[in-house]
Amino acid sequence: MKRDIIERLRSDWEMDSAASVLPAIVEIQRLRNALENVRLLASRHRTETWAGHMLRFCADAGVTGSSLREGGE
Repeated sequence: MKRDIIERLRSDWEMDSAASVLPAIVEIQRLRNALENVRLLASRHRTETWAGHMLRFCADAGVTGSSLREGGE
């Protein structure tokens, strides 16, 4: 009886904590996608001063491109 109550409380707590974390995960992914878009735009204009700053800001946040290009020949 006591064990069932503890298990039910644990289950409720896990569901509540997952529900509170999910919006934060979604927001982080949305912001990461936005930074990736900024990085892609800046990489097309990398010879300009502003683009260098944007690429550095993205790299500081952990959003970087691959040093190897896909496709090849």
